[in-house]
Amino acid sequence: MSDEGKMDQDEADGVRKRCRTVGFALQAEMNHFHKRREVDFKEMMQAYLKQQIAFYQRVGQQLERTLHMYDNL
Repeated sequence: MSDEGKMDQDEADGVRKRCRTVGFALQAEMNHFHKRREVDFKEMMQAYLKQQIAFYQRVGQQLERTLHMYDNL
């Protein structure tokens, strides 16, 4: 716009600077969001796997009890 005479050079420089600032802020937000997503996914998978382990341990215990019931037949 400064080339077309619609805005002086100082105004155009100010607009460019504000655009860069907004761009950097957006990039920082995206980086933060991505890191938070990684942490959340890791925590979710760990909780899921712990529950799976507990579930299959209970299944194993029930199978062992069932096996021992056949010893008494």
